[in-house]
Amino acid sequence: MSHELRADYGTTFLFPPSLEDWVKPDDPARYIRAFVDSLDLEAIAGEDWSKATADPTGRPHYAFDLLLKVWLYGYVYNIRSSRKLERACRQTMSLVWLAGMHEPDHNTLWRFWKRYQPALKEVFVKSVRVALEADLVGMVVQAIDGTKIASASAQRTAWHRRDLEKILKAVNERIETIEREIATAAEGGAPDDRLPGKLQGEAELRAKVQAALQTLQDAKCEHMHPHDPDAKMMKGGTAKRTEFAYNAQAICDASHGIIVAMDLVEEANDQRQLAPMLEQVQQNSGRAAEETLADCGYDSAESLAKAEALEASVLVSQRVDPDKVGRFHLARFRYDEQTKEVTCPIGQTLREVGTAKHHMRATCCISRRPRRKQGHFHDHG
Repeated sequence: MSHELRADYGTTFLFPPSLEDWVKPDDPARYIRAFVDSLDLEAIAGEDWSKATADPTGRPHYAFDLLLKVWLYGYVYNIRSSRKLERACRQTMSLVWLAGMHEPDHNTLWRFWKRYQPALKEVFVKSVRVALEADLVGMVVQAIDGTKIASASAQRTAWHRRDLEKILKAVNERIETIEREIATAAEGGAPDDRLPGKLQGEAELRAKVQAALQTLQDAKCEHMHPHDPDAKMMKGGTAKRTEFAYNAQAICDASHGIIVAMDLVEEANDQRQLAPMLEQVQQNSGRAAEETLADCGYDSAESLAKAEALEASVLVSQRVDPDKVGRFHLARFRYDEQTKEVTCPIGQTLREVGTAKHHMRATCCISRRPRRKQGHFHDHG
């Protein structure tokens, strides 16, 4: 007869257990510690290294490498909140081990992240190179994609030019009404040169609205959030609605799912993000992957031309579905690099016979009237 396994809360130890025994050898926290300990943190922190290692006043501060390990642990396990990281330093055994049983508060974690963002990016590059040396990045097939990350600022406090103009118009009309009432009011007693209370409030509101409109004008945009001016109005994310957000880009290697390039941009679409991301892959890894895959959002002539200039092989999904376009749409034509010929939708061949500036002379069956003029097709049937 088998016995149930139950927790024995009365167990006592002759000697206290070692913290090392609570973290298994294959726990990712061990890799994070070894990785950070191998870095030249002084070179990564740069000019801020003296601030990170010396504080002549106040309580002893947390070491740079300790807080870096905590944040890297949060990145691995998708913990983005400094408050959740603070709680994990008390409750998650592997992070308790990694932080040496220290419990940095959320303000300390937040200030560290805010101050050393460039250093964290450099650490990311170092991690990619370590993964390359460990053969964890195959550089054979990689994929790029983007996602929208909503701004943390409240939507109701955002500025929209059209709404502000309506408010300004209403405020001006209200001020004019109040001024007419004052002008036509019966005069009695000693004159009071103070501005009426109603007019003070309306004038203050008008000044705020005008200042917001001027800020929008200077930034040359229609929408802005005063607490997060870098965020732009975008459609996407989990809610699939238009809101203030950022466009996060990442390229992932197919071998072990390691991200080899990443960025956060303010452009709403992906059309111009392919080339910068490919450049970052080459900077981080030393070369481009044998093949990079992208969806139709990256399908633009400009991006593909830049990818070719970088000597990067890219497969991009077509923006047009051939099954939903006309019979002789460009998407239905096929180009053969070996013969330099194009096959038309009904199976005949466009044969190149010469070029001149922006036109190409060729022969094909799709023209109803035979023509010999440069830049046209003719029936060779």
